[in-house]
Amino acid sequence: MTLGILFLSVIFLASCGKSQKDKLVGEWEIDGTTIFTFKSNGELLPPDGVPGKGTWKVTKEDKDSLEMEIYEDGELQATADVQFTSDNEMKLRDLGDGQVMVLTRKK
Repeated sequence: MTLGILFLSVIFLASCGKSQKDKLVGEWEIDGTTIFTFKSNGELLPPDGVPGKGTWKVTKEDKDSLEMEIYEDGELQATADVQFTSDNEMKLRDLGDGQVMVLTRKK
């Protein structure tokens, strides 16, 4: 019985972690340069000095990755697959041209 309660507790705690979508929110950079800021309200901000902004939405999510769409002025610009190697690093692959970027969370 004690083993069963322990097992259920471990499953419960594991399910309380951040979702893939929640992990995406924040400022992401490559080599110290901010590339994207994903806001929780769906806004996508470019780096300082780059005009415009867009939106993003998750179209598919599982425990290891997510698929998302990026829009500018309401028009679909890209579809990407995101895989998190940790809470602070992700691989973003453009599903159109296959280009992969490794981004780290800005500290």
